[in-house]
Amino acid sequence: VERDLALAGMVVLLGTAVVLGYAPQIIEVLFQRGAFDAADTAATAQVMRVYAAGLLGHCLVGALSRPFFSSGRPTWFPAFAMGTGLLVTTGAGYALTYRFGVDGIATANAIGISTAALLLLMGLGTRVVPIRARAVAVS
Repeated sequence: VERDLALAGMVVLLGTAVVLGYAPQIIEVLFQRGAFDAADTAATAQVMRVYAAGLLGHCLVGALSRPFFSSGRPTWFPAFAMGTGLLVTTGAGYALTYRFGVDGIATANAIGISTAALLLLMGLGTRVVPIRARAVAVS
């Protein structure tokens, strides 16, 4: 599990770096035609960069929830972690959207999913299989 988390994290962080560096070009190739102009591309690229901050959390939630379901244990903890992440997303969205607009929504998503991933990581080590989080982060 540790190796899988480290490998998935590495791939996602590389993808995040690409999104951060090339967001305008990605959006331009995918969407800029017709009524979708350069200003729309710039605005969408900015939001895409903010959403990229949550990519690692999304990846980890997928990877960390599987051991809970494959071990035949009660599934209340992953449901609790995801519910908590949803509440954090809602609260952060409420707090950030007024001031930051769509960037606040994207930031709230990143905060909420990262919270769920952190809870799953902490719960996995105590409930399913021991995880050396520091070793995963370093590798």
